[in-house]
Amino acid sequence: MRTRRIFIVGFASVAAIGLSLAALPAHHSLRIRGSLSGEDVQAICKELRRVRWRAVYVSLFRWHFRVFWRLAKENTRLHLVSVEGDGKQAIAECNDLSNRVRETYEFTNTGGLWSFTTVSHYEGFGQKNSTTSKGMFPNDPGPQKWEAIRVISWRPDYTTVRLIRTESQAEPEYWSLVTSRIPSQWTNGVEGRIGFTPMELEYLQGKRGLK
Repeated sequence: MRTRRIFIVGFASVAAIGLSLAALPAHHSLRIRGSLSGEDVQAICKELRRVRWRAVYVSLFRWHFRVFWRLAKENTRLHLVSVEGDGKQAIAECNDLSNRVRETYEFTNTGGLWSFTTVSHYEGFGQKNSTTSKGMFPNDPGPQKWEAIRVISWRPDYTTVRLIRTESQAEPEYWSLVTSRIPSQWTNGVEGRIGFTPMELEYLQGKRGLK
């Protein structure tokens, strides 16, 4: 049994490494803006890979293989398309080929070390800069809103987040979101921002499907 477990973990690890390498952006497709040096861009890309694949490896070593494969596929679907910033702060943007799913990652440089701070996620826009799109649900009645959240508890099925704007209140507000419908980088302690309309929030909470 022990040998079988070692074999499975080893095989899955090799597969994860292969998928992570496959997810690396082609150098010619990466847009670089601002005053970032080549060394800065390399350091930011390295930190981004670490952040994006952390949850994948956590699920692997906790034996959540279905979650592992789903997160690995998600990471290969979203590609790094641009890095923008100066020597102190930077933003990296990842999206899928349809531009319906977009994630932005914020980084800060402290003493020459680039570190991840926040990830923002939005799903639904057909065009990146659209201001008239109704998002995932054409009949959605409400406008898009944004919330800053902090991940309190990550599980393979549901993840609990706390709304940062309510943390100073006597009773902070918590949301339970379907783990498979939020960024894989949202593990315990991570801060992020998410854009949503009323129907999209219901979808994230598992209260409705895509129809």
